[in-house]
Amino acid sequence: MKLLRRLTTKIIRANNRLLVGFISLKMKIKQENIILTSDIELKTLLKMQHVKLMYGSVVSGNSDIGEYTYIGRYSEVCECKVGRYCSIGNWVSIGIGDHDINKVSTNSIFMEDPLKTLNSSSVSIGDDVWIGTKATVLRGVTIGRGAVIGAGAVVTRDIPPYAIAVGVPAKVLKFRFDSEKIKKIEESKWYNEDSTGAKKIINMLASELESND
Repeated sequence: MKLLRRLTTKIIRANNRLLVGFISLKMKIKQENIILTSDIELKTLLKMQHVKLMYGSVVSGNSDIGEYTYIGRYSEVCECKVGRYCSIGNWVSIGIGDHDINKVSTNSIFMEDPLKTLNSSSVSIGDDVWIGTKATVLRGVTIGRGAVIGAGAVVTRDIPPYAIAVGVPAKVLKFRFDSEKIKKIEESKWYNEDSTGAKKIINMLASELESND
């Protein structure tokens, strides 16, 4: 009976990969995605536009990946919201299940609904966030727009917008810009535009901000 269940699960997963692969091919043309992995939920894939997923990456659960976001090789994103224009490096872990250490056992076989229990707290990554190689973002964390997470960091708490956070656990090292520059960037709302519109606004902002230095 167990062998039959395992075979059934493998067949379902194989069929899902074939379906995802076929849909990914069509979406490359229609929605300009570059999907180089089959380890992604179909409902998540169908929502994607202008997204690039590299080989070996995994997007599981009901995740929402914003436009123009890049997810590097062998990274895993689980049940979370990722904003637009994000850059996620290789071997990054975001939102993997959180086990309750106050329970008698942390093993998921004792949970009535493991997926729901392990992913009970939300994870939110703002627009234009850069997450370095081998960083880990735990569940229950919100990373603000424009923040940078250093390579190898372990993010255990919220990171404010435009902050640079490094270390284990991750701590804010400094902010990318002063408050006046951040205000101007936020007022521009370039991250809501398509890539052409965003590029024009960014170029204008760069000239304006540099002239004020």
